[in-house]
Amino acid sequence: HYGTSWAAIEEAQKGGKCVLLELDAQGCASLRRLSASPVRTVLLAPPSAAILEERLLGRGSECSQQLASRQEHNRKLLSGVQLCEAETEAGDASATDLSMFDKVVVQHSFDKTAEILYRLVFHPEDPGVQPRVIG
Repeated sequence: HYGTSWAAIEEAQKGGKCVLLELDAQGCASLRRLSASPVRTVLLAPPSAAILEERLLGRGSECSQQLASRQEHNRKLLSGVQLCEAETEAGDASATDLSMFDKVVVQHSFDKTAEILYRLVFHPEDPGVQPRVIG
């Protein structure tokens, strides 16, 4: 067992706090399915598959088999992000591969990503955070 307990999440929510969790796609899907409270999800996506691969290799935290598996999963996810970006530019912001995420934030820089996340949490009505793909 790992992660944050449901009891801790519910206690924070009862106290009026905004709960921010870092989850993989499987955890995101579980949270959406199991939570009785409204859930907003944001995918933090790298600007490209090459940059993601560079980041994963730089960590050195996975064996080669785990790394290959993650790279394949992430390639599929990033192709969905690119599809979503193209649809957003064309005026159609529906990307079914990414349907579990309310927003996709492309991480070009730490400061810009932090600013966007702050606005998504504290000022979700801000027109700057209305597109489905931001960044």
